[in-house]
This record gives sequence, structure tokens and C-alpha cells, in this order.
Amino acid sequence: MNNPSIAGDPDTYLGPNWYTGAGDNGGVHINSGVQNFGTIYYVKVVPEQMIWALYTMYLQSR
Repeated sequence: MNNPSIAGDPDTYLGPNWYTGAGDNGGVHINSGVQNFGTIYYVKVVPEQMIWALYTMYLQSR
């Protein structure tokens, strides 16, 4: 899930690995890597950015 493109699955909507064929009901399972990747990004990266902002902007010594 951290990098779906390694397995040949898409990591962006309509990206290079996006499946548009008739199989898999139009790619409903194959293309789910996009949502998985987005969830991993949100869970890992956003909190790190929030912690960085907290330390650099709000917890400075006075």
C-alpha cells in the first residue's frame, strides 16, 4: 500500500497504471490502490506535518 505502482497497481486517478478494461468490473479492485495510497499518505504524512508545525511555530522558546 505504501507504493502500489511497484506491484503495477495505480497510485493516482487516471495515472499510468489506471485500469480501464472490462475485467474486474471496470477495475474496481485493481484501482483501489489509489484510495489505499491516499489513506496511507493521510495517516503518515499529515500528522508528521502537523507535529512539525507544532514544534516550529507554536513551541518556540520566548
